[in-house]
Amino acid sequence: MKTQRVIFVMAFYMLLAMWTARYDVFLQRALVDVMLWVSIAFSAALACIADSKVRSRPMVHSAKLGLLVYWPVTVPVYLVWSRGWRGLVWIGVHLLAVMVVFAAAGVVLGSVLGLQAR
Repeated sequence: MKTQRVIFVMAFYMLLAMWTARYDVFLQRALVDVMLWVSIAFSAALACIADSKVRSRPMVHSAKLGLLVYWPVTVPVYLVWSRGWRGLVWIGVHLLAVMVVFAAAGVVLGSVLGLQAR
């Protein structure tokens, strides 16, 4: 289960990088945006579900659905619920990681395609 949790977290960050790259190139919204956001939501929810199994703190099905639908709010709540005050540290670590992914995707894309910052 620990391996699954790591895979889902890595998928979350890879999908964020893909969404950032897609948004930097094309300003118009498309179906791929919806597919990426749904995939991001699934990876975040599945990472929390795998984590709950590793920590032996099972979730009820309604909580799993809430993680999927409201993931930007419920994932931080889950981290605090499952880890206590250490969850706040993990929230900070992941927020920093998200900012690094956004910046790195923009820099890499800019250097590959020669795009200027908006």
